[in-house]
Amino acid sequence: MSDLPLLEPGEKLLRMRRGRPVRLGQYHVAKASPQGRPVMFAVMNPEDEIQGHHINGQFYEEEELEIMRRHFRPGGTFFDIGSNVGNHMLYAAIHLQAARVFVVEPNPKAYAVLLANIALNGLERVVEGRGLGYGMGAEDGGGFGVRAGPANLGGGHLVAGKGNIPVSTADRLAGDAAIDFVKIDVEGMEIDVLKGLEQTIARSRPTLFVELNDENRAVLEDWAQAHSYQPVTEYRRYAKSENVLMIPAERAEKGAEDA
Repeated sequence: MSDLPLLEPGEKLLRMRRGRPVRLGQYHVAKASPQGRPVMFAVMNPEDEIQGHHINGQFYEEEELEIMRRHFRPGGTFFDIGSNVGNHMLYAAIHLQAARVFVVEPNPKAYAVLLANIALNGLERVVEGRGLGYGMGAEDGGGFGVRAGPANLGGGHLVAGKGNIPVSTADRLAGDAAIDFVKIDVEGMEIDVLKGLEQTIARSRPTLFVELNDENRAVLEDWAQAHSYQPVTEYRRYAKSENVLMIPAERAEKGAEDA
């Protein structure tokens, strides 16, 4: 089990799970059925890039979500590092039928909306919220702040020495849990996150879906070779980054044998 101390947003989720009242704030609520499954979106700021899609009853980054769907088995455990307001969390829990979803989000403005999305969709017992309020990195640390534009919470990134946000390793959060799929969207800190995920990767050999800044491509290629991972799908949405899905080399070889 994880030994990561529970912060205030994680405590709120725990109280929700126990059926106790929790103050979550005021939101617009959009009810929709994208891809045939009902979902409710909580929206604090309709001008935000992701929440602007939600207010219209749409998921954000539908192409990336489709890639996830093709590589995630229902009933698995989904590790969402950089959860933001919960776009991928909702899709994994509702559309992909994940049995358990770990969420990680350090930005208070983002995880406030994420908590509302969990409550609206009755996902208190599916979502593990111990990572709320934390950043993930190569080692434990502290003193970080978040820099994000008012209309782009998803572009927020940690800034050292600018606040009191703690950083932990993803290994510490995962504990001894078996992880099937890891999504990493951390605005350039993906290599540090992977370094802090070494034990989980060695134990579970999960599928990895990483938003990769172009400047980190060579480092990720070296990392993939050293850890016997093989890229199988890439999708570019933004000018300076793309999403790379990687699977363990032994699984790719088995798939080739079975083909």
